[in-house]
Amino acid sequence: MKKIILFSLILLAILSAALISFSIYLGFKVIKPATQAINKNIEKDLSRVVRIPEGIPRPIYGFDETIYYWEMETLAKETVAVRYKFTPAFSSKNDRIIATLEMPENSDPSIFNKVLPAIIVDSQSLFAAQDPAKANLGANDQSLFSSIKLAINVNGQTTQIIWEFEKKNLSPKLKNLYGDLDKYPDSVLQFLFGVPGLVIGLLNG
Repeated sequence: MKKIILFSLILLAILSAALISFSIYLGFKVIKPATQAINKNIEKDLSRVVRIPEGIPRPIYGFDETIYYWEMETLAKETVAVRYKFTPAFSSKNDRIIATLEMPENSDPSIFNKVLPAIIVDSQSLFAAQDPAKANLGANDQSLFSSIKLAINVNGQTTQIIWEFEKKNLSPKLKNLYGDLDKYPDSVLQFLFGVPGLVIGLLNG
């Protein structure tokens, strides 16, 4: 009886070690490169709408959101923080990418609006943000988005711009990259996405 229990424990340990090793392999060699490539290609496609300055801090890469945060300065030396984020839509169930450009809470909306021409590349989006009353919030095939939404404060100033993109309308390369992830159930994909960060955190700790 004791031998059977010991054998079962050893077998369980071996299987657990194999599962952990395989998860680490998938996390580092398959999921991480695929998600990094997806983020880069989304950023490239969305650059038709939003320009991300060079030299800003590295973004925060999450499973649900990729977040950029930087500061902009006007010619009058006024400074305002800017947050730009998009949903990478790794799940096969998610067919849309949502991009959001906004000023953080307690920022000055008048300064935020002054720097928008240096950030927003798409003319339709820029005009909408600068003149919400006359905004065209519809689709733009050239810039790839299907809709625009604006958040306006009590003074009529834009504090947030939200774009919606259909995954199917983005670059064909993205379709192939998403295909590499579609074979994994969402719960497994999310777990494998977090494995590299967990392993690096344990090694650094």
